[in-house]
Amino acid sequence: MATFRSRAFRKAQIIDVLRIRLSRPGDSGMTMYAIARKLDLSPSTKLMNILKEMVTEDTLTMIIRRRSGCWDAFLFNLKSRSAKGHFTERSIPIKTAGAIVGQMEMWS
Repeated sequence: MATFRSRAFRKAQIIDVLRIRLSRPGDSGMTMYAIARKLDLSPSTKLMNILKEMVTEDTLTMIIRRRSGCWDAFLFNLKSRSAKGHFTERSIPIKTAGAIVGQMEMWS
């Protein structure tokens, strides 16, 4: 079992984030910055090294998006289609004293 904040645990977290995000139609990939924000991390060299290591292990693919006048963007995507999974988004009403006061969205 991977311990909290270990390299294997972070890799599993990255796969879960990509599975949830890329289950939406039309998403082509996530940048390292977007992955870091979803994991509540800072976009660091260590995270980029983990992502590049996952690319060499054939878990992820890296697509280079050219942008004129800017740095190139690296988009990361899951390699296998079977690993993407199918998540559905559902809304859960939040009630207080019998009245709906808010709504929470959840992936399952």
